[in-house]
Amino acid sequence: MFAQLVQLMGGKIEFHNLVNKYQSDKGAKGLTTWSQFIAMLFCQPKSRLKVTSEFYGLTFS
Repeated sequence: MFAQLVQLMGGKIEFHNLVNKYQSDKGAKGLTTWSQFIAMLFCQPKSRLKVTSEFYGLTFS
């Protein structure tokens, strides 16, 4: 699922081309721009599920 989302966004090569163009990794000491993007992409559906489950009063294990 995540590979399809990344591919929909243009793929890793296109992402790295933009990172190089705008020098967004310049001076980065922790996570790279790619790692941050994947982390945010991974957390997005989980946060929506949490909000939805709280709204409907559902609990998931």
